[in-house]
Amino acid sequence: MAVRLRSDSRSASGHGCTAFRLRRRYWHPIGHTMHVGRHDAAAGLAALGWVFTGLLLLITLINRAAGDGRIPPNSTVGIRIPPLQRSEAAWTAGHAAGVKPVVIAFCVAAVCGVVGLFAPTAYWGAIAAFVGGLVWVIASAVRAANSA
Repeated sequence: MAVRLRSDSRSASGHGCTAFRLRRRYWHPIGHTMHVGRHDAAAGLAALGWVFTGLLLLITLINRAAGDGRIPPNSTVGIRIPPLQRSEAAWTAGHAAGVKPVVIAFCVAAVCGVVGLFAPTAYWGAIAAFVGGLVWVIASAVRAANSA
């Protein structure tokens, strides 16, 4: 039994309508066709944006707890770079200095996530806020740990 797949350049009526060109049709074993297109990429981008926003929230909570002294220096949780692991004072100072940048990055990512519900390209802002915020947190933490 041969399976004939319809070309993605023609609509169901057989005319060359461009409205359906962005959708691809693939054969599914049950006999249905699956539509794969731009919406799948937008869903992946949305998931990635929200995951990075959640990670920024987690980093905020860890930095606040380590900056207050509730999380002592360890090898599991926190910013584990050599300048912060020199002493307990450097650990506390570095994490306390990283709170403000990560809170700002989290707020920017959260706003981009909410805007992304209406304009999916805004999720790129959440990803950029994660990367920029992480760099800013580490730079601030190293600067504070070196001065402690």
